[in-house]
Amino acid sequence: MMKAVLQKIFTAVRTGINPVFMLFLAVSLILWFANELSHRFTADITVPVEISETGSGYEVRCRVEGTGYRILKYRWFPGRNVQRVNAAAGKSAIDMDLLLGTMAAGMPDVRVLSIVEVLPADQEDSDADAVPDVEILSGEGL
Repeated sequence: MMKAVLQKIFTAVRTGINPVFMLFLAVSLILWFANELSHRFTADITVPVEISETGSGYEVRCRVEGTGYRILKYRWFPGRNVQRVNAAAGKSAIDMDLLLGTMAAGMPDVRVLSIVEVLPADQEDSDADAVPDVEILSGEGL
């Protein structure tokens, strides 16, 4: 049933619409999309964060501002931009301001506006109720 409907649509497109028109329509859509991505947007992206001393991982959802190209880069390839944070010696906590500053320095092509949420990274071999070995302290301004 569905195959017959798709066959009719393809036949109508092939015989009823000029292929040159379809080509120019496709080119105009590509140019429009490229133009739109050059504008500035604000979006939430998820960035993997690793604590250097303990090796524990977190996923930080942050609000960023930048061009569409840059935001798509961070959304499509999150594994390429792992941020590494150094905890102070003997400390078991990371301050949100330190985390925000580290992320802003590690992502210079977008502007990090705020941290929305911090979650432990999914680890298949660990227990779901395990307590993280480093605590993220929320700053007073966040």
